[in-house]
Formats: sequence, C-alpha cells, structure tokens
Amino acid sequence: MRLIDQQPEPPKDGTNIEVLVLGMPRTGTLWYKPFHASMMEQYPHLLPLYMEAMQAKFEHTVKPYGREEFDKLFLGKWDVSCNMPGSLMADELIAAYPNAKIILTTRDVDKWQHSMKESVDVAAKWKTFDYLASWDPVGSRKT
Repeated sequence: MRLIDQQPEPPKDGTNIEVLVLGMPRTGTLWYKPFHASMMEQYPHLLPLYMEAMQAKFEHTVKPYGREEFDKLFLGKWDVSCNMPGSLMADELIAAYPNAKIILTTRDVDKWQHSMKESVDVAAKWKTFDYLASWDPVGSRKT
C-alpha cells in the first residue's frame, strides 16, 4: 500500500491549486500561498509522501500520483506549487490540475547561479536537500 493512500482526505472546502510555477528554484516570487520544499521542515510528515511521488515517477515502484493524491499532499492549504519538488513533477501536476495557470519562470543564468550559491547554505540544512538533489537531472549526472 502506498503511503499516500493512508493519508486523510483533504477538506472539501480547502484551497485548490490554481497556479503551477514550474521553473527552477530562485527564479521568481509570487504573492500566493505557495508550497515548496523548505516547507517540509514545518510539515515533516509530507517528506515521505513526496519521496513516494518521486519514486512513482522516476523508479516506477508504486502507482503514479494523480489529482486525488496531490490534493492530499497540498492539504487544502496552498494554491500554488512552486520550486522543488513540484518542478520535478511538472507533467503529473499539469495533468492533475488542468485548469491551473502555468508559469515557467526564467532568469539570467549568472544571476540565478549567484542566487543559488547564496542560498545553498540554507538549503543544505533542509532535511530534504540530499534526497531532492538526487533527482536533479543535471546535478545527478556522472561527470
């Protein structure tokens, strides 16, 4: 049984995902109620669920997540998915939320790289950092 199947249903009157920001981290900021990886410090029970979602996508070890599962992950609290791990599951989120607006953020590469370096010390302290980094298609390549 998948971990997500053991989670309670989200509130029926909860917030729905309205925006999917599918760019890389540190490329844009919005004034919505976004969910992103750093929030797993506040909601640690979500980490294994996101890990399971990524295992479904990349390892095909469990049934893929769809709208019902993502609704459980977002708990009816957030109206935007941005940053990681959402950007790693863009196809699944687009399929799950076909009416959501999609924003693909971009940024000057040098400025983005500088911003990432400035924030990496903070991100490296996240419990999710090592796990999420392993899914990065660029960073995980063997050189």
